Amino acid sequence: MDPSIESWSKQDFLAFFLVCAANADAEITEDELEWIWHTIGRDSYGKVMKVFTMQSDYANLQTILHLKGRFFPGADGTDELDSYLTELFQADGNYSQIEHIFKSALDRLL
Repeated sequence: MDPSIESWSKQDFLAFFLVCAANADAEITEDELEWIWHTIGRDSYGKVMKVFTMQSDYANLQTILHLKGRFFPGADGTDELDSYLTELFQADGNYSQIEHIFKSALDRLL
């Protein structure tokens, strides 16, 4: 994991989480990107994209699991992240089968 993640804010973590989720189907649509920018802002997006693109998918998942408890603890935190996921996946009007599978797998991990 990139050491810079230790200085992330809750907003930075959420940006990273959403970018990873939006890329679940190997494509971040313009609608998803606009929704992410509207939700967390472009500053956090730019900050986390550096880490997202440098790390492997496995390292990105490890980053999420490492920081989730700090910023979104317990069942309430998991529910909040789940709400963000649902909104994100519906942002482009095409909640794909891959996105459904990704959400289900992530629910089990978190």
